[in-house]
Amino acid sequence: VNTYTYNDDGQVLSHTNSFYDMDDPTMPTYSRYSNNTYENGLLVSTRVNSCDWCDGTDDSYSWENYTYDSENRIQTIQTNGNYLTTNTYDADGNLVNELFEIDGNMTREVQHNYSNGVLVQSYSLTQYGSETVTNYTHDASGNEISAEYEDGGNTIYENKTYDGLGNVIVETWQRVGEVTESGWDPSMTTRTTHTYGNPLY
Repeated sequence: VNTYTYNDDGQVLSHTNSFYDMDDPTMPTYSRYSNNTYENGLLVSTRVNSCDWCDGTDDSYSWENYTYDSENRIQTIQTNGNYLTTNTYDADGNLVNELFEIDGNMTREVQHNYSNGVLVQSYSLTQYGSETVTNYTHDASGNEISAEYEDGGNTIYENKTYDGLGNVIVETWQRVGEVTESGWDPSMTTRTTHTYGNPLY
């Protein structure tokens, strides 16, 4: 069950997502409650409380704070005090760098490269020296239709198909020996996922 509240500007103030025990519909087996705070129309903080079985013994709490640059783009995201994400943009407003830190130490940095304003490649480097290069292709409307990258020695292919309104109706994730395909029905209300074998080589 999802429940929302909104402010006068139509922004989400709170969101509750709960699952209930079929034998006891009054007892949530999982619940997540988030509360948002805005300043000058911008989201500046999110507080989240969640629990499994929700008997008072396993409650968890997290929060995120956001800052923005002069163009109202997210500049930093601080999570639970010690996790920090810093975003950098180019003159055209494209996100070109993401720096992830814990207690001031870099854990991952991602650089994005664009061609005519369209993302064509991302380069990720972790604190341990692991590198990942992701290449993207787009259709004439600028929609991402494919991504290709290496993971665990395998090449991963991700493909998307869109309808006339620009909605993703089919997503395919493929590696050697395995394909996962997700698709929406025409009403965009039901999503079905299938995984099956299909060796590439």
